[in-house]
Order: sequence, then C-alpha cells, then structure tokens
Amino acid sequence: MKVGLLKSSPPGGKGVSGVSRYLEDLVPRLRALGVDSAFFWTLGEGAGTPAAPYRRQLHGWGAYRAVTFPDPRLTVALADWMRVEKPDLLHLHWDHRQAMAALRDLPSGAPPTLVSFHTYEPVCPLKTHVTVRGLPCDAVQGAVCRRRGCRSLRKWLMHDIPAQALARRVSHRAAGYIAHNRELAELAGRAGLEPMHMIPLGVDVDLFSPGPHPRPAVLLYAGRIRPEKGMAVLAEALPHILAAAPQARVHIAGEGPMEPALRRAVPAAHADRVRFLGAISPHALAREYAGARLLVVPSIWKENFALAGLEAMAAATPVVASDLGGVKEWLRDGENWLAVPPGDPRALAQAALRLLGDATLAARMGETARRSAESMSMAGHAEALAALYRSCLRGPR
Repeated sequence: MKVGLLKSSPPGGKGVSGVSRYLEDLVPRLRALGVDSAFFWTLGEGAGTPAAPYRRQLHGWGAYRAVTFPDPRLTVALADWMRVEKPDLLHLHWDHRQAMAALRDLPSGAPPTLVSFHTYEPVCPLKTHVTVRGLPCDAVQGAVCRRRGCRSLRKWLMHDIPAQALARRVSHRAAGYIAHNRELAELAGRAGLEPMHMIPLGVDVDLFSPGPHPRPAVLLYAGRIRPEKGMAVLAEALPHILAAAPQARVHIAGEGPMEPALRRAVPAAHADRVRFLGAISPHALAREYAGARLLVVPSIWKENFALAGLEAMAAATPVVASDLGGVKEWLRDGENWLAVPPGDPRALAQAALRLLGDATLAARMGETARRSAESMSMAGHAEALAALYRSCLRGPR
C-alpha cells in the first residue's frame, strides 16, 4: 500500500513545527507496517516532487480565490504527481480551507482521501476556538462568529461564507476525517464533517527519553513564537520568574514574529540567564526536554494536541500549560502537569516557580508524566492509522 501525504511545506529539516515532527516520525513507522509514503507540498522549493514548483497563496485575495474558484493548476499538478507516485490513498495535512479546495480540485480517478485536522479551523475561522474576549468557545463556525464580534463583516462575507459553502459542497468527497482530540471530533461532526475518526497523536518514547533527576532549574518553551502560543503571557511572566528564582534559567526553542518582543521582555540584569535557541533538530530538542525542570505551554488558543507537552512528558519533564483545548484530555492536573488559566501571566509565573523551587516535586511529577506518555506511543498511533488506511481501501461493508 502507498499513501500520498499532502502538506504545505517539505518534510524534514530543523525546526519545532509539530506537524513536521509528527510526519517525520510517522513515515518510517508506517513503512515498517507495510505502508509506503510519498509527499506532495505546495509551498517552498519543490525539489523532490514531480509536481514542483506548485505554490498556492492562501491569504487575502488569494484565500478568497482559492475557496471560490477551481484551480486547474492544482488539478494538473496532482494528476502529474499521481501518475508518477501511484498512491493508493491520499491523506491531506493542509489547513482546512486548503483541504476543502483540494477535495474540489482533485483530478478524476483520484484514490480515497482522508483529511486530518491539526487545528480547530474546521469549526473556527480564527483557528483558536476562543472568542475575542479570550473565552473558550462552544460553537461551530457560522453567523455566530459575526454575532459574537469575532469576525468583521468583510471577512465574514469574503472569506467565511464562501469557505463554508465550499465545505458543504465537497466534504462528502472525503473517505473520512481524523481528529486528535474528542472535543474537536465532536464539533467537526456537528459541522457535517463525517465519517469522523478520533485517533490521538503519539510520541516517540525512545527519542524523547528521560534525563536524570534532580535537574537544574531550567524552564523550557518549545514551539512557534507567535501570538496564539501565548507569547505575550510568557513575556509578562518572565521578569517575575527571573526575579523570584535567581537560580533559574530559561531556554526558548523556536522561531517566530514575536521573538523580538520576547527578547525585549527580558530585563537586562537577567539577559545572561535566557537563551534563544532558534529552530533546532528533534534530537537537540530531545536533549533540551531531558535537561529541563519543566516545560511551559502558555497558549491562548485551543491546542489540538500540544505535541510539545507530550514530548516533554516522555522525557519525564512536567508541564505547566493553559487549561484549554486538547491538552485537557491527556494531562492530569497535579499529577503530570500544572494547569493555569489561559492568558494569566501571574498564574503562569506562580506555577513555574513552584516547580523551579521544588526539584523533588518536579521529579515525582516527571515520573508520572513518563508513565502517561508510554501509554501514548507513536507506534500505537501508526498502527491505528495503518488500520484506518486499510479499512478505507476495503470500502464500506
């Protein structure tokens, strides 16, 4: 069996993008289960794909055009790629709107197609599933987004209505949809995206292995340095953490547009205690987890799964995370993580200081975290996915 994996950017390379790390780990595990893979991507240089260079712009007017008008370039590019690779199944890892456009533009004779959700975009045009007031949302996107003030009239008319209309027309063409947490699976089902399969993500428990305890007082952040990841919250909390814990050090792994603001938030007197690591390889990231006292996940949006948190747990590193989204389904407050209200820098600082000041507590929570992660291995995830692939190829009974 051969599956075509469609995503925005090429796999591999340095960085801490959760989807890229996930696919990089998934492909060899699928191969061991008898499932070969081939990649098709739409951004960046096209080396390695016969459809190169195909690029798609999904911002502003490009976003409106992509969901409103068929794109023969994508149809031709996919047809050329499929003639070469001959996939038995397609698995889309694109953003929701691009996935819906792809379902519309697939060439005739395309194999069964699965769509994975890596954000809350199928039910929220902002991808956050949090209202503009910072409150968790319980709705599925529609006119409610406009009534609650989350979308301007222009964006609602120009982007949301066409995207929702496209999804209603083409969503039935998918053989199935995959969500990684129960809440998103239920919400997407309410939006008519069926059949729905809930397959939790897994972690490489061999790569992300425990380091020795007690550990130095290192606070780690790993992920994109973007607003939705709670960087403003972390920036406000850092001065308090550094002042209250003179022995603590902070490591920031990742890149993004808020890096300059985060650097400015570090008081000059403590600048030598904060390291910005940039984009690092998975092996370097594993070493960071294994040497940290704790990981912070201060997101102000609903994380689909917060893979960084699971990786830290596999390294026996406790997590301080916003009590929001998919993380609540696998983190247990007080046992393998400390929950904090989203958008609350004081609570984030207090929870981090609790672990920075108590190596014994951090070690105990880390041991529990490791046991939790071992029950959510990437090997088990790959087996569930391979079983779904084979079920799709057999067709409905």
